[in-house]
Amino acid sequence: MHLSLSNQIQVRIDELLADSMSAPQEEREIAFSLHALPLYADWSGYIAIRPDGSFLFRQDDATVQNDVEPEWQLVALIKGSRKYPELVPLLPKRSGDAADCVECEATGHALLEGEMLESVICGKCFGLGWVDEKISALAEHARARLEREMLNAGRG
Repeated sequence: MHLSLSNQIQVRIDELLADSMSAPQEEREIAFSLHALPLYADWSGYIAIRPDGSFLFRQDDATVQNDVEPEWQLVALIKGSRKYPELVPLLPKRSGDAADCVECEATGHALLEGEMLESVICGKCFGLGWVDEKISALAEHARARLEREMLNAGRG
């Protein structure tokens, strides 16, 4: 019997809740209190996915945002699919006009002076290792939003 993706996510949440020894406490807490599967952690919190496919961001202070930007959803799916391969179908498929990302040399990781930074996702391809028109547009949109946010923060 083949489980739906929703059911597969639920199974992973249940496994996380049952794994009281090796799973990080914060991940178990997210699974329990928010009924979500943690996919990606950064310095300010976790991005998680619910069985219905919606994303949330749980900040370190336990506040929850239900509006996760598309580029961060993509980053979380890329990172999460390495641990949970059943999420791979949610990733964009490489189109015929896609090219290897020149900024990260198709690794998906940021490069600094020729050295790959394993823990830093490439800002141009979001970790895919390739770009096409859609991924480039997403990167441009994210960059423009970040510039607006920085400009507004400077005024405040």
